[in-house]
Amino acid sequence: MEREEVRLRTPARIPRIVPGPEDLREAARVITASRTPLIFAGGGVARSNAENSLIELAEATNIPVVTSSGGKGTIPDSHELSYGSCFSPRGERQEMNQLYEVMQAADVVIGIGSRFSLGNPAGESSMLVNINIDDGDLTRIQSNTLPLHGDARATIDALLPLLVAAGAGDRPSPAAAVAAARRLIAYYDIRLKEPQYAVLEAMQRGIPEDTFVVWDVTQFGFYARTHYKVYRPKTYINSGYSFNLGYAFPTVLGAKVARPSRPVVCVAGDGGFMFNSSELSTAVQYGLNVVVVLFRNDSYGNVARDLDESFGGTYGTDLHNPDFVKFAESFGAVGMRANDPHDLETLIPRALERDAPVVIDVPFGTMRIPAAPLPAYVNTLPWTQPQEGLIES
Repeated sequence: MEREEVRLRTPARIPRIVPGPEDLREAARVITASRTPLIFAGGGVARSNAENSLIELAEATNIPVVTSSGGKGTIPDSHELSYGSCFSPRGERQEMNQLYEVMQAADVVIGIGSRFSLGNPAGESSMLVNINIDDGDLTRIQSNTLPLHGDARATIDALLPLLVAAGAGDRPSPAAAVAAARRLIAYYDIRLKEPQYAVLEAMQRGIPEDTFVVWDVTQFGFYARTHYKVYRPKTYINSGYSFNLGYAFPTVLGAKVARPSRPVVCVAGDGGFMFNSSELSTAVQYGLNVVVVLFRNDSYGNVARDLDESFGGTYGTDLHNPDFVKFAESFGAVGMRANDPHDLETLIPRALERDAPVVIDVPFGTMRIPAAPLPAYVNTLPWTQPQEGLIES
């Protein structure tokens, strides 16, 4: 191995873009005149380090916030003006988005740092005030759009004084309505006996708030995009709209290297974990004491569910897995096994205390998500429709 001293160059200073004064004044006028405004915060808020600015905007104007899954943590889920997160504003599974009607009722949606890659939260007749650093994303979402080309934090900071001066904060606080909506969501989740909800609650009780949690594309990962509560900025990490299977485990190693003093947890399914499971060797070699919560149903569960619901059967979704406890131990890591998914409340704290990588094998059966209690627009699952020309009519 050869070694050589290198000198790191100073990063170039990138100025933060701010919209023009006329655009900011028009946005302030529209927002102040709105009756039921809503903020939709995306991952760009976190990339801009604009979390504090977002909270200040919401509190100064009494405008509630919904986050995309990429925006989770930009406002604490415990904040009185936070509705929480939605999986997809116009998602393919309405039961994953109980905030659909809240968003459709807004007369003005203030989009901040969102590509709207999974759908447009604005109703047909509402105005979208779209704050985005990417000018290609400004006007393609909604025909009725007021575009603000700028960095999220710099734009909020420039817009807020204009809103305050215009009296945008004079509207009554929506905190009671937000609390009622969140209680109703929890009521439906419990009443409909969604098994994922109770498991996520057990995990939340076992995971410290400052933990970086990296989610793979798994049944629990999908469900967490809506239901997992986040209280600290940048502690919720997933692969965004790319939905990369196998993303979480290598990513969690990078997170631990970057922040070695913080607890780090990976949540993956058996299929996704096996994409990069050999990196257990890396974790052991470099002493990265990450915790892997491995939900095992010996199949590509999301694919199996969709195939079964759409076609009445599955094909090629079963997996032949190793004994994951022995598999972890063969690398020199620690292997644990849950007798029940709810055991994670006690197993995760025990795993975080270990000075070694830990894999917690969590066997579980089929966990279907009951249908949504209220009907709403949904997209047709693209893979349930034959590609044009493949099947003769």
